[in-house]
Amino acid sequence: MTKTFTLRNLTTGSLILKSVEYIQHDPSLRTNQYAITDVVVSNVTKFIRGITSSSHVVTTQPLHEGSQESKIGRRQDLELIVRPWTSISTTVQQVTDEQRNEIRLTLQVADANNATWHIDIPRSASGSETPVLLTRDAAPGYLALFIPPSDSVVIFPDTPLDDWMRELPGSTPLSYLSIPGTHNTPTCHIALPSVRCQAVSPATQLRNGIRFFDVRVQIADVPAGSTHDSTTADDTAALLLVHGAFPIALTGRPRTFRVLVDDIQAFLREHPSETVIISIKREGLGKPGTDAQLARILRRGYLCVNGWYLEPRIPSLGEVRGKIVLLRRFALDDDQGVNHDGSSAGLGLDADNWIHNSPSCLSGHVCVQDFCDVLEPKSIRKKIEYCCAHFERASAAIGKAALSRDASVSVPLFLNFLTGSNLWNVGCWPERIAARINPVVTAFLCERHVTVVDGGAVGELKGTSDGVATDSGALGVVVCDWVGKDDDWNLVRTIVAMNGWLVSPRIKP
Repeated sequence: MTKTFTLRNLTTGSLILKSVEYIQHDPSLRTNQYAITDVVVSNVTKFIRGITSSSHVVTTQPLHEGSQESKIGRRQDLELIVRPWTSISTTVQQVTDEQRNEIRLTLQVADANNATWHIDIPRSASGSETPVLLTRDAAPGYLALFIPPSDSVVIFPDTPLDDWMRELPGSTPLSYLSIPGTHNTPTCHIALPSVRCQAVSPATQLRNGIRFFDVRVQIADVPAGSTHDSTTADDTAALLLVHGAFPIALTGRPRTFRVLVDDIQAFLREHPSETVIISIKREGLGKPGTDAQLARILRRGYLCVNGWYLEPRIPSLGEVRGKIVLLRRFALDDDQGVNHDGSSAGLGLDADNWIHNSPSCLSGHVCVQDFCDVLEPKSIRKKIEYCCAHFERASAAIGKAALSRDASVSVPLFLNFLTGSNLWNVGCWPERIAARINPVVTAFLCERHVTVVDGGAVGELKGTSDGVATDSGALGVVVCDWVGKDDDWNLVRTIVAMNGWLVSPRIKP
């Protein structure tokens, strides 16, 4: 009996698959230290068709050659080279008693050190639809994600998430990066249904790689529905954190924007290589106050200090290291958008007016996918299609601009919201939708993004011309709900890994 394995290399160096072997062992061994992820299948079409099913598995402790409990059942030497950002498939002979086997891949780094390590895949994982994040102890500097339905193993760098921007070139336009973000970032508290969108606090999100914050604020001490904004006292009003018409927490004191900004600035002082984009929009019951008043409150109470990037153009990463980048989702009065000499002043990146519920909208400095009215569970399929299409749209646009080497070619900041909700349908609350979309997107990026699967050899790059890839692999900003639940950051790790193209020989900006 034969079985096909696919190995994808999302690192910046070549890997060599040296061998595949089957280790026979006693299945009654104790359970392990593997981390279980919520990734589901390899082919996005299969994901969408089977989106209603997901299960968790318990894996067995990895065994090692020579132990009393295990022995090598069959070994096949291969010596297959896997170049950066490509995949290879190979057919291997499988032993008979497959339920008593785990699979061991032996890989080597194709560099001067020729470091070799084993990846052990528990047999129980192959019977599940849930991929397994394999132990990082076997290969320091690398992570391996096993995707059972397709028997795929994806290798990517074990990048420290607290300062993942550190090694990226400072000359890189911010819009070229693949940036993990969160939707309604501070909504991690006990709240009304459909208000809570996050599992962990903003501080925890920052430590685990999140670099885009979506924030909604209400101007305090202004009657609901009021548009009065003429007094100086109003311009010093507090900004409360809300989601739509509701506060982000049902208990305790109102959560304020001031505390959130303090947390971001404290993180950036400790991690000066990083930057955080913060999107600010005015909401709240009756949307009290005006956008113009919000702009004045921000200018006088927050933006007057160093540490903010406020220019109306997309910066390079080097320009904004250690700073907060303002993404403005509120309008400016005519006199707020000009300097004293009459020239355009702006206020941060303009994202004021994108079309609601759009699968793709170019507006100001951003190109957005925000199909958010997921009114019933069957609409999740359409949402996933829009998300994946926007990934490919971003990759192609950024790759084309990078390949041109023309500094005058500007690429918008691609925003891809993986989120949606319907307050009146429990199956469409944010946590339920995230539980379906996040695994699908993780696997899509691991296996299908920037590679030809149908109609081309596995590992062939899309958009190639004379052997040079024109699709970059870049994603833009990926805005998520409920990342970090049960300490699962695999979607974030996958997004961060997509920045490998910036130092890969395939394309360099």
